[in-house]
Amino acid sequence: MAKETLHPVPSIARLISDLLADLRTLMRQQVQLLRHEIEAEVDKVKKASIWLAAGGALMCLGGLFFIITIVHLLEAMTGLPLWACYGIVGTMLAVGGFMLVKSAMKLSGTVHALPVQTIQTMKEDARWIKEQLASNKT
Repeated sequence: MAKETLHPVPSIARLISDLLADLRTLMRQQVQLLRHEIEAEVDKVKKASIWLAAGGALMCLGGLFFIITIVHLLEAMTGLPLWACYGIVGTMLAVGGFMLVKSAMKLSGTVHALPVQTIQTMKEDARWIKEQLASNKT
């Protein structure tokens, strides 16, 4: 004769215990997602920094030679003293540099310091948990 197995209805304490265990697992996964997202952003910053440094160094050298060429070309074309030509070119470069720095500062205001995707996921999870708790109460 076969025995019938009855599945007892889980108690409230058991349901809460399972819910808390699921919440712990969810929070661990969220922390892992946060860590992964931050590491990915840091890696991109490192790579961009290296490229920026190398490119900047080459551009500085090339720009220096180009500036010297412009100064000597200005002297040859105008007959101004060399010091005056350096002063004119230096002033123009300083104004251009100021404008670039001002633009860079404006752009830097758009950088996201917080991991946007993780925050959105956590909000969705919190909303889901509230819905589950509300449905268990009724």
